[in-house]
Amino acid sequence: MKAAFLEANGGALKVGTLPDPRPAAGQALLRVRAAALNHLDLHVRGGNPAYKTVFPHVLAGDMAGEVLEAGPDTDLGGLKAGDRVLVAPGPPSL
Repeated sequence: MKAAFLEANGGALKVGTLPDPRPAAGQALLRVRAAALNHLDLHVRGGNPAYKTVFPHVLAGDMAGEVLEAGPDTDLGGLKAGDRVLVAPGPPSL
């Protein structure tokens, strides 16, 4: 997949190709059609210990696209492959 990603905290943003991900249990794989960086991405890049970051790490705090597939035992709340979705991560209290 083509992605904008970090290889280390504080590192430069790179654009390149990474292996296609596979959704694990409780996850869904999306085809991203539009993405934006937001303030959350700055915290991740800066190494904020509240975020468990595995590198390479794909940035995109906000995105829109469609569901490709769900991992095992994943409840998509009625969504199915091909449905369009919007992702806006943030603390559950917002």
